[in-house]
Amino acid sequence: MNKVDFEKAILIPMQEDRLDLYRKEYNNMFLDNQAIVQVAASQEGKGGTTYWNWYGFSSRVE
Repeated sequence: MNKVDFEKAILIPMQEDRLDLYRKEYNNMFLDNQAIVQVAASQEGKGGTTYWNWYGFSSRVE
């Protein structure tokens, strides 16, 4: 996944309302912290396997 596609998938679009300040801060959390971006990108396509395994499950749990 390239940077543009990642940003489209993760970032919240602005809505031109009073909540845009919060949306901007949320988006900046991802854009300003490259460690988060790198981890998220590395997990793309794994279907959450790493997450579920970390919690001790062998597959997705609903």
